[in-house]
Amino acid sequence: HLNLPSSDILLCLLGHDDKPLGESDQAFASIQDNEHLMNVLTDIEARMQGVGNSFSLKDVFCASLRLIKLWAYNRGVYGAKFGFLGGGSWAIFLAYVMKSIIPEQEEAMLAGTASLSDAAHFLTLAFFGEASRWPWPRPISFGSCEIENQYALLQPRLAVLSPSLNSNLAKNSTMSTCLSTAAELRRASALGNGVIQNDNHVACLSTMLAPLRLQEFIASSPEIIALELSYDNEESLPSRHLP
Repeated sequence: HLNLPSSDILLCLLGHDDKPLGESDQAFASIQDNEHLMNVLTDIEARMQGVGNSFSLKDVFCASLRLIKLWAYNRGVYGAKFGFLGGGSWAIFLAYVMKSIIPEQEEAMLAGTASLSDAAHFLTLAFFGEASRWPWPRPISFGSCEIENQYALLQPRLAVLSPSLNSNLAKNSTMSTCLSTAAELRRASALGNGVIQNDNHVACLSTMLAPLRLQEFIASSPEIIALELSYDNEESLPSRHLP
């Protein structure tokens, strides 16, 4: 077996005019969004004058994004089709926080980290500290204030705008998914509060990334709808429901 890193392959078909063909519009937008984020990271790294001798800011970004996506999945707040933020939205959110919100003193601490893992842990904890205070429905956007103002009167909902299309990647979000995401961000921030400046970040991240337990979900949900299905006998049970 080859010990190779996992990777995602995104296929986009372009015509002679370099425009996407068929159903490749979304894939093409994702590629353009990724290029925009890489340019943002290049600008931040130039401002910081490097984050370490053996790794780049893009390496730190990717490692931190993996932790954030794992956290979101484990805590039940991941997936655009379920009304939460998907992988692309979390990437845009992280890059936005790195560019616009993280204070200069934290950038200096990030630049002084000794290893990639330490830098990724630091960035992840700093992200949760800032993201937990985000005033939804104000969108995460690299665009103009005019675009942001379109969301000002909406009910609380998630809004992360694609840099290439200025469309909301979290268009399936609801008030419930927004409140759930905000609550989980506050939990992560509270766990990481004060940890950045000491050596307890590994233990903190382990607790932070712990999967959501059923008891936690029930305790955090004021209203729960339970569906119970019953059948007269096993013969009437649809085959797809059998173990």
